[in-house]
Amino acid sequence: MKKNPSPQKTNHLDKRAEVLVEIGAGDPDDLLTEAELAAWFGVSKSWVVGARSRGTGPPYKALDDLHVIRYQRGDARTWLKSRTRTRARKYKARRNRSGAET
Repeated sequence: MKKNPSPQKTNHLDKRAEVLVEIGAGDPDDLLTEAELAAWFGVSKSWVVGARSRGTGPPYKALDDLHVIRYQRGDARTWLKSRTRTRARKYKARRNRSGAET
């Protein structure tokens, strides 16, 4: 019997992921430090480190034999977009505008 894949674990960033995507505009190739990513996300540096070690944070790049960790802005924005949830009211309003039945 196959197991269903476990749903993506939610975190406190999910509620404001859409806003964070907008304020994180910039060159997608920018490499951000843990401190810069934490400031953008509005979290502590230790949250960033913990999310990386648990595998629940945005993708990162290990430079210089794993001693230097950087987050590419474009990858972080893509990760945030995957965390964005549409509220039921917005979804229903969007369906009504497109002419779909409710």
